[in-house]
Amino acid sequence: MNFGVKSTRKEAPIRAVFYGRGGIGKSTIASQAPGCVFIASEEGLENIDAEAVEPYPSTWEEVMFALDYVETLDRESVAIDSLDWLEPLCWAYVCKTARKPDIESFGYGKGYVAALDQWRVFIHKLSTLRARGMNVILIAHAIRKPYKNPLGEDYEHWTVKLHEKATGLIVEWCDVVGFCDEDIVTEDTSGRVKAQTTGRRIIRCNPNPAYLAKTRFMMPAKVPLSWHDFSRSVKAGGPAAIATLSESFESRVKQLADPEVEKGARLFLSQRGLSVPTLTEAIATLDSYLAERKAS
Repeated sequence: MNFGVKSTRKEAPIRAVFYGRGGIGKSTIASQAPGCVFIASEEGLENIDAEAVEPYPSTWEEVMFALDYVETLDRESVAIDSLDWLEPLCWAYVCKTARKPDIESFGYGKGYVAALDQWRVFIHKLSTLRARGMNVILIAHAIRKPYKNPLGEDYEHWTVKLHEKATGLIVEWCDVVGFCDEDIVTEDTSGRVKAQTTGRRIIRCNPNPAYLAKTRFMMPAKVPLSWHDFSRSVKAGGPAAIATLSESFESRVKQLADPEVEKGARLFLSQRGLSVPTLTEAIATLDSYLAERKAS
């Protein structure tokens, strides 16, 4: 076998999770993706003009067959509506296979660990579709859950309405996790803070203590809840943004001229990967060294 090296930087199909309250527009933005076909529950698309696999899957096995069927289609996007509809189907399959009455009967937490194997099969099939050039859009509802903060007091935040183990696996696989919400502004009137909506619906993709979010791209704090605006933001914050940040990183390394710090920064990037978040973090660290040098 002859080995070689190639660049991994390219514009790949989008893999994203959109989650939020019911009726906010999650299914609508997925339906706007080019050539999109849905795998959904029977009730999931009642008010959406979209195309979906029929018959609607009602078991985990049927969902897997539906994903295999989508692989034979000439489509640009696939949407799963929704992840929290899928989860009980996954649990039912795991329980049937193990001959258990319910997911809790496995013992403390063991049922949810067993379910992860099926979620991995699910993600593998999604990866196959993405390798064929399809955008993968996962839809879910939002739920408020306690967050155990290792750096201070615990608090509540919005997250995907799934078991935390499944959420962690899916979030790790996706490039973007967007919290779909109404755009709210606050106003201080006579010592009382009032909140009101601007009427816009938005996607929040940058991490925040108030909600789960993630992006591997350079994206604004708020993106309008439409596929056109979302995909344009992803493209604008993709390889071109990484190239710009890489230039900024090299400029700061040259300006600092500290071999030990440079070695640590480059090791950090090699271990964590070249992405917008890692480059941004590395640049911020170099900036702190430069600020300390200037202050001294």
